[in-house]
This record gives sequence, structure tokens and C-alpha cells, in this order.
Amino acid sequence: MHNLGILAALRFLANRMVIFLNRRTFIETVEHGMGGEYTMSRRGVVVLTTGVFDIIHPGHIRFLEEAKRLAGEDGRLLVIVACDSVVKGNKGRSPMFRARDRAFMVSRLKPVDRVYIGRRGDIEKNIEWFLKRLKPDVIVFGYDQTSIMRRTQRVLKRLGLEIKTVKMRKFFNTSSSKIIEKIRRA
Repeated sequence: MHNLGILAALRFLANRMVIFLNRRTFIETVEHGMGGEYTMSRRGVVVLTTGVFDIIHPGHIRFLEEAKRLAGEDGRLLVIVACDSVVKGNKGRSPMFRARDRAFMVSRLKPVDRVYIGRRGDIEKNIEWFLKRLKPDVIVFGYDQTSIMRRTQRVLKRLGLEIKTVKMRKFFNTSSSKIIEKIRRA
């Protein structure tokens, strides 16, 4: 009973977070038709990464800092937050926080320049859709994103795009899944 209470409280807080959103957030909700192509000066390097970012932890922060470092001083870090249906399909559970709430939290992190919410449907079509619109110079993957990295490389090859891909190491010995499991056992 206690575990369910904590999970319910986390979901309640996530749903209430929308109260604190001002009218001009930096979240591009492409899934719901509010986002467009990302345009910026091509002076700097554009780095793209993706993830669930369900419960933000030190590993996420360090990962995003390192991805931003690859962008350089004039570069930009763009983050795609996985939509809820993709999270459920990949992890076998619904995320603790809705995609919009996760995107809001990620958008407030210092290294991040812009956040997008991923689209539903065929993963390779979605990869192609984002690549064509965001035109990154580098794509950064987490230590546990081997499958999505391979699929992205397959799309890059099919499209004839030469975009550098980087796989980061694990930062800290934690994950959102471990945190959720610890909460459930508490």
C-alpha cells in the first residue's frame, strides 16, 4: 500500500506541474502538431540525442553535459524525449511522468537548448522524420541505446547521410528503472 501511495504521489505531482508552465515554454511538441523545423545559425555544431528521461538523475545530467560539450561553445544540444507509447512498448511499463512533463523537466536543464517530444509509430520512419528536420551534425546515444543507435545508423546509410554517431559511457551507477524499483520496494 505504501509503495502505491508514493507512485500515486509522483504521478499527482507530474500532472500538477503543468500549473507552473508559462505560456512560452521551449518544448516543441511535434507529436501534436505544434512544432516545426528547427532553424539556427550553422556556426556551431548541432548535437541530437534522445531518451526517456522518466526520473531525472545524476546520470542524465552528466550525459547531457557531455553531449553539450560535443556541440562546442557555439553549438546546440537538441533532445528528443520518447513519447509515452514508445516508452511502454520498450520498457513494458508506462512512464512515471507524461511525455510533456518529462520534456518540460529536460528543457529546464542547463545543457539543453531545445526539446522535442518523439512521435508514435514506426521507429525508423520517426528517425528519418527528425533527421530531415533537425539536420544534426552529431547524434549521441546513451550506454544502453545500442538498438536505437543501430537503427539510426541504418537510416543514415539508407538516406546517404554522413552524420557522426557517438555512444556515451555510463555515468554514475543509477537509472530511472532502478529508482522506480527502489521506490516500489520501500
